[in-house]
Amino acid sequence: MDSTQLYRDITGFARTTPSWVRHLAELWTEAVIRPLPIVRSLWPEPRPAGRGNVSGSVVP
Repeated sequence: MDSTQLYRDITGFARTTPSWVRHLAELWTEAVIRPLPIVRSLWPEPRPAGRGNVSGSVVP
């Protein structure tokens, strides 16, 4: 399927939905989807087990 046709199908479906559905989708996007990158950036990265921090440098 061509991506242009897929886009047209999705926007055509969105135009035919009732306004309350569009408003709920907009609220969902604003409240949940947009903050996800911020929340992800605040989440600590997992550390592999058994590896400590290495400080200093290795000199040959």
